[in-house]
Amino acid sequence: MKPIFNTDFDKLALLLLPMFLRTGGLLVALLQAATLPIAMNRERLLWLLADASREMEYGGQACSLQRMLNDFFDPMVRRFKVNGVPDDNGRFTVYAPAGLNDGQGTPDRIQANIDRRKLITTKYTIVWT
Repeated sequence: MKPIFNTDFDKLALLLLPMFLRTGGLLVALLQAATLPIAMNRERLLWLLADASREMEYGGQACSLQRMLNDFFDPMVRRFKVNGVPDDNGRFTVYAPAGLNDGQGTPDRIQANIDRRKLITTKYTIVWT
Protein backbone atom coordinates (compact mmCIF):
# COMPACT_ATOMS: atom_id res chain seq x y z
CA MET A 1 0.00 0.00 0.00
CA LYS A 2 1.26 3.45 -0.82
CA PRO A 3 2.41 5.54 2.17
CA ILE A 4 -0.02 8.32 1.25
CA PHE A 5 -2.92 6.09 2.32
CA ASN A 6 -1.34 5.10 5.65
CA THR A 7 -2.51 8.11 7.64
CA ASP A 8 -3.42 8.03 11.32
CA PHE A 9 -5.98 10.83 11.51
CA ASP A 10 -6.27 10.74 15.31
CA LYS A 11 -2.53 11.25 15.65
CA LEU A 12 -2.59 13.95 12.98
CA ALA A 13 -5.33 15.86 14.81
CA LEU A 14 -3.35 15.61 18.03
CA LEU A 15 -0.14 16.83 16.40
CA LEU A 16 -1.89 19.84 14.88
CA LEU A 17 -2.81 21.11 18.36
CA PRO A 18 -0.37 23.31 20.23
CA MET A 19 1.55 21.46 22.94
CA PHE A 20 -0.27 23.04 25.89
CA LEU A 21 -3.72 22.05 24.50
CA ARG A 22 -2.87 18.38 23.99
CA THR A 23 -3.49 17.46 27.62
CA GLY A 24 -7.15 18.53 27.60
CA GLY A 25 -9.29 15.49 26.95
CA LEU A 26 -12.36 17.33 25.66
CA LEU A 27 -10.61 19.23 22.87
CA VAL A 28 -8.69 16.14 21.77
CA ALA A 29 -11.89 14.07 21.71
CA LEU A 30 -13.65 16.79 19.72
CA LEU A 31 -10.89 16.85 17.10
CA GLN A 32 -10.85 13.06 16.89
CA ALA A 33 -14.61 13.07 16.37
CA ALA A 34 -14.19 15.69 13.65
CA THR A 35 -11.66 13.53 11.80
CA LEU A 36 -13.81 10.38 11.97
CA PRO A 37 -15.67 11.03 8.65
CA ILE A 38 -12.33 11.52 6.90
CA ALA A 39 -11.05 8.23 8.29
CA MET A 40 -14.24 6.47 7.18
CA ASN A 41 -13.87 7.87 3.66
CA ARG A 42 -10.29 6.63 3.66
CA GLU A 43 -11.54 3.11 4.44
CA ARG A 44 -14.05 3.34 1.59
CA LEU A 45 -11.26 4.48 -0.72
CA LEU A 46 -9.10 1.52 0.26
CA TRP A 47 -11.99 -0.90 -0.46
CA LEU A 48 -12.57 0.79 -3.82
CA LEU A 49 -8.88 0.54 -4.73
CA ALA A 50 -8.80 -3.14 -3.75
CA ASP A 51 -11.90 -3.88 -5.88
CA ALA A 52 -10.52 -1.93 -8.84
CA SER A 53 -7.17 -3.70 -8.71
CA ARG A 54 -8.96 -7.08 -8.52
CA GLU A 55 -11.12 -6.16 -11.54
CA MET A 56 -8.04 -5.20 -13.54
CA GLU A 57 -6.55 -8.67 -13.11
CA TYR A 58 -8.98 -10.19 -15.59
CA GLY A 59 -9.18 -9.61 -19.32
CA GLY A 60 -11.27 -10.83 -22.23
CA GLN A 61 -9.27 -13.91 -23.19
CA ALA A 62 -10.83 -17.32 -22.65
CA CYS A 63 -8.37 -18.41 -19.97
CA SER A 64 -8.84 -15.12 -18.12
CA LEU A 65 -12.64 -15.37 -18.32
CA GLN A 66 -12.50 -18.91 -16.98
CA ARG A 67 -10.28 -17.85 -14.09
CA MET A 68 -12.55 -14.88 -13.29
CA LEU A 69 -15.72 -17.01 -13.29
CA ASN A 70 -14.11 -19.62 -11.07
CA ASP A 71 -12.72 -17.00 -8.69
CA PHE A 72 -16.02 -15.17 -8.31
CA PHE A 73 -18.63 -17.92 -8.44
CA ASP A 74 -16.98 -21.30 -7.77
CA PRO A 75 -13.71 -20.73 -5.88
CA MET A 76 -13.51 -24.14 -4.19
CA VAL A 77 -14.34 -26.64 -6.94
CA ARG A 78 -13.58 -24.45 -10.02
CA ARG A 79 -16.06 -26.11 -12.40
CA PHE A 80 -16.34 -23.32 -15.00
CA LYS A 81 -14.81 -24.11 -18.38
CA VAL A 82 -14.55 -21.69 -21.30
CA ASN A 83 -14.08 -23.06 -24.81
CA GLY A 84 -12.27 -20.24 -26.56
CA VAL A 85 -12.58 -21.88 -30.00
CA PRO A 86 -15.67 -20.49 -31.73
CA ASP A 87 -18.30 -22.89 -33.05
CA ASP A 88 -20.02 -22.71 -36.48
CA ASN A 89 -21.96 -19.56 -35.49
CA GLY A 90 -18.85 -17.77 -34.26
CA ARG A 91 -19.77 -18.15 -30.60
CA PHE A 92 -17.58 -19.37 -27.78
CA THR A 93 -19.05 -21.62 -25.11
CA VAL A 94 -19.04 -21.19 -21.35
CA TYR A 95 -19.72 -24.38 -19.42
CA ALA A 96 -21.19 -23.46 -16.02
CA PRO A 97 -22.18 -25.76 -13.15
CA ALA A 98 -25.91 -26.40 -13.06
CA GLY A 99 -26.01 -25.84 -9.31
CA LEU A 100 -25.44 -22.12 -9.87
CA ASN A 101 -28.51 -21.81 -12.11
CA ASP A 102 -30.67 -21.17 -9.06
CA GLY A 103 -32.96 -18.42 -10.32
CA GLN A 104 -31.79 -16.03 -7.59
CA GLY A 105 -29.84 -13.70 -9.85
CA THR A 106 -26.66 -15.75 -10.17
CA PRO A 107 -27.10 -16.41 -13.94
CA ASP A 108 -27.62 -12.68 -14.47
CA ARG A 109 -24.47 -11.86 -12.51
CA ILE A 110 -22.51 -14.44 -14.51
CA GLN A 111 -23.74 -12.94 -17.78
CA ALA A 112 -22.95 -9.42 -16.56
CA ASN A 113 -19.39 -10.40 -15.63
CA ILE A 114 -18.82 -12.07 -19.00
CA ASP A 115 -20.34 -9.12 -20.88
CA ARG A 116 -18.13 -6.68 -18.99
CA ARG A 117 -14.92 -8.45 -20.00
CA LYS A 118 -15.48 -10.04 -23.42
CA LEU A 119 -14.84 -8.29 -26.68
CA ILE A 120 -17.86 -6.43 -28.01
CA THR A 121 -18.01 -8.32 -31.29
CA THR A 122 -17.86 -11.80 -29.75
CA LYS A 123 -20.94 -13.79 -28.81
CA TYR A 124 -21.18 -16.59 -26.31
CA THR A 125 -23.46 -19.36 -25.11
CA ILE A 126 -23.76 -20.56 -21.53
CA VAL A 127 -24.27 -24.31 -21.17
CA TRP A 128 -25.36 -25.43 -17.71
CA THR A 129 -23.71 -28.79 -17.00
